[in-house]
Amino acid sequence: MENKSSIIFEELFLSVERLGLDGTIRQLRKTNNVSEENLHSYILELVCSEYSLGKNELTKSNDKDTDKRDARLMLAYLLYHHTSLSQSKVGVFMNRTKGAISRYITEVTKLNPRIKQDKDLLLKLDKLETEIELLKSKM
Repeated sequence: MENKSSIIFEELFLSVERLGLDGTIRQLRKTNNVSEENLHSYILELVCSEYSLGKNELTKSNDKDTDKRDARLMLAYLLYHHTSLSQSKVGVFMNRTKGAISRYITEVTKLNPRIKQDKDLLLKLDKLETEIELLKSKM
């Protein structure tokens, strides 16, 4: 019985023979990007579901509603910490400036569990992160 490492190397070698080195690299990158894009979408869906908001309400609206703001904080933090997106790219994804994303992330990191509203946000954050980690472990 072959171990999985040797199977991977055999398949990689066959791929290089069929597609060439550059083609194999492109295909691997494409597969990795699809996984990352799926994770971005999953996190967006997760936050929208948690806060009962539509995608446009979260990424397009400038509404000052507290729940929408909390959802934006969560989305920015989760995208930045659970994907390979930079703060600038999170900003593009959310239709916000890099500065706004930086403030959102900082605000989440400074949440105080002794303050009820902050504690509620931290509980939601923990729940969302658990679901994201579960998905990542399956990828």
